Amino acid sequence: GKRLANGGPERNTHDSKTLKTTLTIENGKYILNGEKFYSTGTSFAHWLAIKAVHPEGHIVLIIVNREAQGIEVINDWNGFGQRTTASGTVKLNQVEVNPELIFDERLLTQTPTYRGAYSQLLQVAIDVGIAEAAFDDTLSTIHKARPIIDANVEKASFEHYTLQEVGKLNILLDAAILLLDEAAEYLDEL
Repeated sequence: GKRLANGGPERNTHDSKTLKTTLTIENGKYILNGEKFYSTGTSFAHWLAIKAVHPEGHIVLIIVNREAQGIEVINDWNGFGQRTTASGTVKLNQVEVNPELIFDERLLTQTPTYRGAYSQLLQVAIDVGIAEAAFDDTLSTIHKARPIIDANVEKASFEHYTLQEVGKLNILLDAAILLLDEAAEYLDEL
């Protein structure tokens, strides 16, 4: 019943694989330091999944309690179009880590996996969901809006240009949903 969120990307890095967040060993304890942004769900999470550089130089995934001393979750994400995404900043300052919750990421890179494809599918599903909500908001707004005076129609939803543009949006959204479904089915078959 606990929620897990990611403390993922970092600012000012060359790519998403480059990490500045570090795991060190101090007095026999594992200590986590760094800063993450666009950390989806962290404001509502009980646990955070944090990637960091292990003292030996490889990448590890660490599960930490969101309420642990040294963790600060900042609600600084502008969620326009993404209600309740809670994708703010996570600051990690001398966070003590349970060694049993440190997972070696090298094992996942030694053989090809579908991990990246599933991750991308998840992101696309989120984006399509956002597009669906935005389209619904567009429709509800059009039904409430006044038409421009030159249109000579009773409602904004009857304006020819508006109908054309909303129709294009509907087609693009339907295509995105179909492509998402097809990609999901393809990955399920693998």
